[in-house]
Amino acid sequence: MTYIQNNFDTPKGMSIFELRETCVAITLAGSETTASSLCGTIYYLLKNPKVLENLVNEVRTTFSTEEEINIANTCNLKYEHAVIEESLRIFPPGKLLKFDLEKKNHL
Repeated sequence: MTYIQNNFDTPKGMSIFELRETCVAITLAGSETTASSLCGTIYYLLKNPKVLENLVNEVRTTFSTEEEINIANTCNLKYEHAVIEESLRIFPPGKLLKFDLEKKNHL
């Protein structure tokens, strides 16, 4: 932080725009994006029982025990992948935080 303060708005430092962009990136990365994504996905699954049924069916027919479920094995769940992609399209967690990055002199 000292380096940023000492070199603020100099050729070897960060401009106010770069500083603001960095703050936004850190805020988005550190916010509850995973929780928001899960909430959105669960909400839309409950609003669409047929989609939930298809997803449950895919998981239950693909795995016979809970121990079989891991990251490598879930990569083969095509319907699950489509559900996640669609929920992120409909309810992108980053959309919750909007910033006007066009204003050059405001954080």
